Amino acid sequence: MTELVSGADPATQKALADRHLARARRPRSVKAMPAARPAERGSGTYLRPAPTRSRVLNAFLHEAGVAGLLSPDVHVLDEQKLAPRLVELARRYFAPMLAAAGNVEGALRIVAELPEVTSERGARLVVRRALSAPGPLGAAARDYEEHRRKTSAPEHDDLEGQAILAAFAGRIVAQAERLLGPHVREEVGATLRKLAPPRAEGRPARKPSVRMPQVSGPGAPGDKKRNLG
Repeated sequence: MTELVSGADPATQKALADRHLARARRPRSVKAMPAARPAERGSGTYLRPAPTRSRVLNAFLHEAGVAGLLSPDVHVLDEQKLAPRLVELARRYFAPMLAAAGNVEGALRIVAELPEVTSERGARLVVRRALSAPGPLGAAARDYEEHRRKTSAPEHDDLEGQAILAAFAGRIVAQAERLLGPHVREEVGATLRKLAPPRAEGRPARKPSVRMPQVSGPGAPGDKKRNLG
């Protein structure tokens, strides 16, 4: 799977799919996947200041090549959960990509082995499947694992780690668009607009900054005497 999603040439992908089809006849578990760490490394440039205010979202947009899908003033509804949600967005294309390359058995297997991503822990399971992959995808996976090792595996408030996850997801989406077609961009755009709507839509109703004091008793505003007349 990792070789397939990291390759850019359709002919090469078809050849790889044939190899995967032969391997699929032998039972293989997730733990049996290779976890070698080649010398190839990523550039380490994941935190980007543009095009939006969210550096996690920017990492995804840059790697996926879809920066033009969102306006700069978007508002991320939940920054802490954004990276896992982007990895989930990318995970959904694994099976279609394998099937499109002719590896139907592999597509079915990947659906069973990689469940829906709902947290950073789930996102790490996806990343680990790409540790031995060549090219930019494997580089991002290894950068993430190295980052977690250096930072003692933080779970929260780790902006750089979240950005690497987002970049990893973006590279998968870019490959999916090349292999499956332009409809991928449309689907990704629709999902992104839900995760990061324009600021006017994502911002809650503004509360007044100054509240009038509550005054009780005679003479209080709005306290009119009833005409019992």
